[in-house]
Amino acid sequence: MKVSEVKASPNPVVRGVPFTINTTFFSDEVITGGKAQYRLTNDGAVGHVVYTYESNVCEEKQCPVSAGKHGLILDMRLPAVAPKGTYYMNMIFVNQKGKKLTCIISPFKDGDATTE
Repeated sequence: MKVSEVKASPNPVVRGVPFTINTTFFSDEVITGGKAQYRLTNDGAVGHVVYTYESNVCEEKQCPVSAGKHGLILDMRLPAVAPKGTYYMNMIFVNQKGKKLTCIISPFKDGDATTE
């Protein structure tokens, strides 16, 4: 699985307001199951965990997922009490055989963060 784009909308993200993570990826194999794991942290990829979510790939996309280009949408909310700063969305996808397909770490800032 090759990820070509990860976008947060709105951008910048506003604490306490729902936002969407749109991911575009290409798979060179058919996916019939597996897990999608999401972890939102601040202060670096191993920083404070703000949000975690795990689901079955077939709950995210209708299985089987054919080889080719696809999009994936995740709706979430950065808690209103979350500290200002840069956040990292870590997404891990594992196929039906337990093989890690991809690991994405995508940074974004909340709307109150100052540009460094």
